[in-house]
Amino acid sequence: QQQQQRGPQKGETVRRHLEVTLEELYNGAVRKLKISHSRICSGCSGSGATDTTKVIKCSTCKETGMVTEYRRLGPGFVTQSRRPCTDCSGTGKRVPKQFICKVCT
Repeated sequence: QQQQQRGPQKGETVRRHLEVTLEELYNGAVRKLKISHSRICSGCSGSGATDTTKVIKCSTCKETGMVTEYRRLGPGFVTQSRRPCTDCSGTGKRVPKQFICKVCT
């Protein structure tokens, strides 16, 4: 049973230190924060490839981005674990070296 991610992938959680007083917490003070974020690359439109038709499915993880590992612990004992695919960095897609975007990599 394979699970595929749908929709846009979430980025890293943004954490900021903000000092407030107990009175501000109680009364519901409002603060504005400026947060910068990455933009989609103009060279590859976020695909990582100069030619999007050259992006291929990862054969190692079968486009799931995850690899299941089975490890024998002893006679009759086997453990199963899942980890991100190292061949595609968990994306499920691979870009041949000659087509890697030079703008964002």
